[in-house]
Amino acid sequence: MSIVEIPPVNEVHQKRAAFAIWLALQHLHFDSRLTQIVYFPKDAPDDEVRLLEVNLGLYPVPGEPIFAVRTTPVTNDLPFHVWVADVTPDEWSKIQTDPSLLPDGWKLGENVVTRRTR
Repeated sequence: MSIVEIPPVNEVHQKRAAFAIWLALQHLHFDSRLTQIVYFPKDAPDDEVRLLEVNLGLYPVPGEPIFAVRTTPVTNDLPFHVWVADVTPDEWSKIQTDPSLLPDGWKLGENVVTRRTR
């Protein structure tokens, strides 16, 4: 796995980024259909982790919007709410030229990409 690092703005952002990268690595380890996971910190609330998973095992209905699902692990001491959106590689390519396809409030820029290496 390879990680592109960005300098987080403050301690909260550093902890959130570290957790997001750790969680991305866990997801890549356990789901072989995932090729990469993109962490979206731009304009996210301090208590929110937004991950977009590029998934080879999806068969979306054409024209359906991309939505995020809350997948926060059940624990009392996690200070973040986790939201995950799954997309196909084709959808990810389209998002990069048309960011309006992202879930509401998600923005491109300053993203951290964790990729599967073979």
